[in-house]
Amino acid sequence: TSLAIRTTLGVLPANEADGVIEAYASLEGLRALDAVPGVWSVRPIIGPIPLSVTSEATGSSVHNSTNWNDYGFTGLGVKVGIIDSFDGYTELIGLELPAPAGVRCYTAVGTSSSNFADCQSEDSNHGTAVAEAVVDIAPGVELYLADVPTCGLDLIETALWMVSEGVQVI
Repeated sequence: TSLAIRTTLGVLPANEADGVIEAYASLEGLRALDAVPGVWSVRPIIGPIPLSVTSEATGSSVHNSTNWNDYGFTGLGVKVGIIDSFDGYTELIGLELPAPAGVRCYTAVGTSSSNFADCQSEDSNHGTAVAEAVVDIAPGVELYLADVPTCGLDLIETALWMVSEGVQVI
């Protein structure tokens, strides 16, 4: 259990679900975990790899969505979720991007908030560029945004949160 792991090995669990524990541990703690009965696998948490975007094409022209938009297909009422990094997003609110309808921003593994400022890292603007392309193509969508520190339990929890919010496209 996580309590036993925490007290005997100096490992700090951050996320738990269905027999999986994501934890902060020293190298010595990882070695000790490997010897605990019932532990099948010990490996480092793998975080997302931020991409850098140096240019972006206007989504509507690349996808020729203006014809669809002219016929009333604007994405109105559709909820779209983006899980990525959002450097520079707030500066574009009201200009090129709408304020997000919902956010899940992580301050640490297993710890999230609904404060969009917590998603404002300087890791990458890839998610911001993705949001711009989505809004160019479907200007009526509602955006739900999240950053995740791990590609494990945090990603699963974020997807479940988006589904609970009625997000139709992630």
